[in-house]
Amino acid sequence: MALTFGWSLALGGLDGLIDAIYIRSGVRGRGIGTEILSALPRQFAGFGLRALHLSVHSSNSRTKAFYARMGFKAQDDYELMTRKL
Repeated sequence: MALTFGWSLALGGLDGLIDAIYIRSGVRGRGIGTEILSALPRQFAGFGLRALHLSVHSSNSRTKAFYARMGFKAQDDYELMTRKL
């Protein structure tokens, strides 16, 4: 997992962006992702992190469903926008 940190005025403190989670195809489906997304948010909240963000391809319904089960919700009034430099 690659995680970056920032500061959010809207959230009132430190936030994190999960840039990538990679689990080798041969070991997927064994609960590793669930363990990561269960344990790390609790740990980071103890350090003062206010929120975790991630992005998922809009057509990836399986991964979107997994993230929803892990407590992530789409923001109705927000959309991740990127400018590559």
